[in-house]
Amino acid sequence: MQKIDNERLGYLVGRVGNRLSSILYSSVITIFYLNNNLTNVQIGMIWSILLFSQMLTDFPTGSLADKIGRLKVYMLGMIFMGVSYIAYVKFVNNIYICYTFRQLLQD
Repeated sequence: MQKIDNERLGYLVGRVGNRLSSILYSSVITIFYLNNNLTNVQIGMIWSILLFSQMLTDFPTGSLADKIGRLKVYMLGMIFMGVSYIAYVKFVNNIYICYTFRQLLQD
């Protein structure tokens, strides 16, 4: 049996954790939006913006990974994702942010 080096193990653990959190986040956040009276069209717009921004950042992060290393860029992405989750949890109960967000998404 082959021994896995630390870089590959870190990447594997991070990747599995990322996929699990993504699945849980996607299902829970959609239900949250539906419970807050957003329409399916508005939820679709939110997901479209998210996926479009992911598409735009794929190429720059790929070239950055070529320069400084895949694991470093991946860990930086995980840190940013963690910060965004913490910010979301902290500010989701703020009525002004929710109201502004809803007003931006209304038809």
